[in-house]
Amino acid sequence: MDQYYTTGEFARMAHVTIRTIRYYDKKGLLKPSFINESGYRMYSDEDFLKLQKILSLKYLGFSLNEIGNMTIHDTSADILKSLKMQIGLVHKKMENLEQMEKALQNTTQILEETNQIDWTGILNLIHLTDMEKMLVEQYKNGENLNIRISLHEQYSQNKKGWFPWLLEQMDFDGARRILEIGCGNGQLWKKAEPSVLKGKYICLSDLSDGMIRDAAENLGASPVSSFFQITLPLSVPVISRAFLIIFIFAFGGYELPLLLGSTLPRALSVETYLAYTRPDLLDRPLAMAMNGVMLLLSIVMTILYSAVMDRVSKKIGGIQ
Repeated sequence: MDQYYTTGEFARMAHVTIRTIRYYDKKGLLKPSFINESGYRMYSDEDFLKLQKILSLKYLGFSLNEIGNMTIHDTSADILKSLKMQIGLVHKKMENLEQMEKALQNTTQILEETNQIDWTGILNLIHLTDMEKMLVEQYKNGENLNIRISLHEQYSQNKKGWFPWLLEQMDFDGARRILEIGCGNGQLWKKAEPSVLKGKYICLSDLSDGMIRDAAENLGASPVSSFFQITLPLSVPVISRAFLIIFIFAFGGYELPLLLGSTLPRALSVETYLAYTRPDLLDRPLAMAMNGVMLLLSIVMTILYSAVMDRVSKKIGGIQ
């Protein structure tokens, strides 16, 4: 039997003020289950779940208007999915906060030791702050999409449902490779019959990386498969840039090879440094020539990198 509570009882059990409950009621976020004959607003156990989501999303940075759009059509069947989405966002927020803490500590340490501002660290902090905003926006977009799908399924006059009907309108005969642009959470292909998909290569793409991950999860991809098929390809541009930067730095650096000891043949950077610093200034032209060779090789590597990244970007656009 369902248990019901007055506004005061509900607020006391939830450890919030009566004013808060009335405010959420006024905003349309948390309406009572019913109003009894005496005029008391009565809340049920399910309303605790609604209040939890409101408070959680408010803590994570959503406005009340955004929360209203994301919770107004919630049902008891949506609770588990909602909790899982909140857990995912909290984990990402915790990771982002840990990165921000490390960046703040590094910037503070450099400032204390050198009395100079680490502008690279400042830029990193700005980037991490933007990442947090992107996480919130990504969650909001995913939740809004789920709401739109749920609304269509509940109120559509099409008894078959939107996705089954849409699949019936598509002619898959002779199609071996299919590309969907703007796949969202992949709900379309979850509704498809296995016989329709047999022998076909289907590529899903979306502007939001979060949507791609949601689609992989909805379609039953394992964490390992998601990593190699989605996370790793999306990380290739960053990994490639880091590799190029480290390569150019190591290629032109002479300090470590010089300190570690002589090698035969010497590293080009070491040979250039020694030729430039010899008392005999006649070796200066040789040093500048070797320096030019290093510069030329760096330019060639940059051009090759740009060409490879263009191909990788096009490939990533196809495998998402």
